[in-house]
Amino acid sequence: MSLTVQPLHFQPLHFCWAALHPRPRGVVVFIGGAFFGTFPTVFYRRFLSLLHAEGYTVVALPFRFSFRHWSIALSLVAYQDELRRELAELATRLGHAPDPYVDWKPFTWIGHSLGCKYLALLELLSDLELEALRRALADCIGADQAGRLIAALSSEPLDHQSLHNQPTLLLDPVMADLEDAVPLPFLQKLLNRWIRVLPSRSESFCIVGNSRLFNLTSIVGFGSRLAATTVASFVDLLGPRLRHLIRLEPRDHLAIMGVGHTDMEVVSAVSDWLNQEPAWHASGE
Repeated sequence: MSLTVQPLHFQPLHFCWAALHPRPRGVVVFIGGAFFGTFPTVFYRRFLSLLHAEGYTVVALPFRFSFRHWSIALSLVAYQDELRRELAELATRLGHAPDPYVDWKPFTWIGHSLGCKYLALLELLSDLELEALRRALADCIGADQAGRLIAALSSEPLDHQSLHNQPTLLLDPVMADLEDAVPLPFLQKLLNRWIRVLPSRSESFCIVGNSRLFNLTSIVGFGSRLAATTVASFVDLLGPRLRHLIRLEPRDHLAIMGVGHTDMEVVSAVSDWLNQEPAWHASGE
């Protein structure tokens, strides 16, 4: 794949950065992994530049470190409406047509590493049938916690703020527990006395298995040891519901990162996947 990559200029928005394309084929919303994803416009810059060069407006959401992953997912639910307004306002300031961002055309969501867990939770919270969602949650995390989540969701217009009808791509996904977030064993034992990751990996996969969704979810596996268990679990639980499953030859979990170098096989796999998804308009129109 050969692309002419122009310098990418990200504009700060309320909770993210955006690089608008003057005539976008679509919008890619990206969230990276722990630490590196906190600074996505630095560590994932080359990868995001290549997506922009293919005709996409790129939104980079910073990874927010927390042991309460539900709160991050709920904040993403609440932010989507505001994000579209911010993109439309930015487009107007830059002299671009704001219409694509206010017409509620679907966005494309891409996550890497632990950032995929937030997208998976956001997908889980996208069930517009709240009673079905309550049952799926209660079986795995208990009725009390499920009730609190449903109450939080009930205040949001879910048809506009969920991932309903929006494709998602998980790049070498990791669904982490405390041992992944805190790799030092002695510190794990200390923190385990007071801190618990919510939802845990087992709870997350329990809910994925109960969910009716994930029909627009695809996975690109890098063959890394870090993501092997998560990828295998998604494949076992979702089976034919997975839209696409792309397995690359084994490579480093951080292969898509880099300022001057990015694994182009990964980029090509993402590009091929994007080209199979409906675009807002054909490239070059």
